[in-house]
Amino acid sequence: MNKFVQLPLTAVAVACLALPVFAQDTSPEASADDGSGSFVAFREVEGQWYHPPEFAGDPNADVYRAVYARIAAADGQRSDNGDIDSIAAFGPGNWTYEWDQEGALAVGRAAGFAAAGDMDDAIDDFERASMFYARGSWPHLKSNADAQAALEQARLAYATGAELLSGNFEAVQIPFEGDTFGGYLFTPEGDGPFPAVVSLNGTDVVKEQLGYDLPRSLLAHGIAVLLVDLAGVGDSGDYTLTFDIEKLPLAATDYLHSHAGIDPDRIGMMGVSIGGQGAARALFNQDAGLKAIVSHCAPLDFAYANAAALVPQLPQLTVDGYVDNLNLAAGSTAEDLGTALEAFAFSAQNLVNEPPVSTPLLVVTTNDDPVAPLEDLALITGATTDSTVVVLDEPGHCPAYWEMNALSANWLAKVFDTF
Repeated sequence: MNKFVQLPLTAVAVACLALPVFAQDTSPEASADDGSGSFVAFREVEGQWYHPPEFAGDPNADVYRAVYARIAAADGQRSDNGDIDSIAAFGPGNWTYEWDQEGALAVGRAAGFAAAGDMDDAIDDFERASMFYARGSWPHLKSNADAQAALEQARLAYATGAELLSGNFEAVQIPFEGDTFGGYLFTPEGDGPFPAVVSLNGTDVVKEQLGYDLPRSLLAHGIAVLLVDLAGVGDSGDYTLTFDIEKLPLAATDYLHSHAGIDPDRIGMMGVSIGGQGAARALFNQDAGLKAIVSHCAPLDFAYANAAALVPQLPQLTVDGYVDNLNLAAGSTAEDLGTALEAFAFSAQNLVNEPPVSTPLLVVTTNDDPVAPLEDLALITGATTDSTVVVLDEPGHCPAYWEMNALSANWLAKVFDTF
């Protein structure tokens, strides 16, 4: 049975309703940034920034404001494109340097809390440190040595805090195509075997930026989770992002099948943004044997089919991240990227389930997503006889992580029967 529900911002329940047809303008012009913040939301700092200042509502917003203020006030040679955060020399005012300072402060606080036996506060500050270091790495370009060094510090802080959580934590290496890529495996306390999901993030987001909320949400329901990075970024940086986004997370599900603590008959996949597209593509792979698919705010067709028109309107940081992930030639333009991304459109891939499968599917999105319009959803909800669609009444690309995490954990607990 396919189900649909539209919820207010704070709701975390899933209702069973019929899937309606929505009237929505999905022309490229309608979905582009019209100045209201469709692509660049919650801009709290004035001026031209390479790293968009989007942090309204973040619990660390005061730290963000302070870092942006230090960068804006710093003396130093900036690029001639007008970006305030373009001081190249590693030192005061440099983007990565300033976030490194915040990361080091958070690590110091965390170590002090841990030494005093205050593990809850230690975990919180190790989480902050990993996010601050990863912020300094953003968009995690492989050619930027300072950014890669910051990302390594993010990994260290994240793993140190993860070791303090309840349950078990492993930093694992997953084999694929003659090499390996890294992931973080969280399993509940006890011997298992446990149901598990592989989680994949977006194009310029590394797994360290997800924090501990998703693992905690799933562990509370007796579900293990393996966090991996999208091909081309983070611990998956040795691989090239291609339209078959699901290739690395499927290798991760293979890894889980051989893990003694995991139930091989209860393995699923989940993803956010382009990671959600990868999870959606896995719905069409009948050989994978997945028992649940969660796809959050995934650009499935519209954004890619219209990439030539939409990509030039994206922030340069997002363009650079995609170019790096796709390993496009140095000097590639937004127009080059738009052409390359057209192959990612579902309509270009002839994905069909005939007859529909019975794999449970959960979709969580917003009712005003500029790159993942609701009309795209028919491409995946029609591929299974068991889909649940939750549309949150809020603007922008993707709901808040805590909302997606809470909905996913509750739904997966029902599917895997862990209540």
